Amino acid sequence: MLRMAMALALRRVGFIVHGAGTPAEALALLHGQPRIVAIIAELDLGRGDAEGAALLVQARAEWPALAIIILTGRPGLLLGRSAGAREAHLLKPCPMVRLVATLRRLIAG
Repeated sequence: MLRMAMALALRRVGFIVHGAGTPAEALALLHGQPRIVAIIAELDLGRGDAEGAALLVQARAEWPALAIIILTGRPGLLLGRSAGAREAHLLKPCPMVRLVATLRRLIAG
């Protein structure tokens, strides 16, 4: 539900959005759509979301210029994870205005 609402809101402000329900689907999209410039990952890294964590590692390795936004409701999960110039960490609930601004900033480089 949150993913669909987020996709709709991003489309309304002009982004082209492809949805993926699993890390495997996200990787398939990245391989099949070379023009994708960003991913927004809603992850719970502290509850054993190993596939989601692996997605982030693989995406960064294969597409170093890819902008990555990690959304989480557990602030402690991101302690020790460094957000580089092409990555941002946002806490849920995250206002859509902030998500859009962060996405635009990361894409702009």
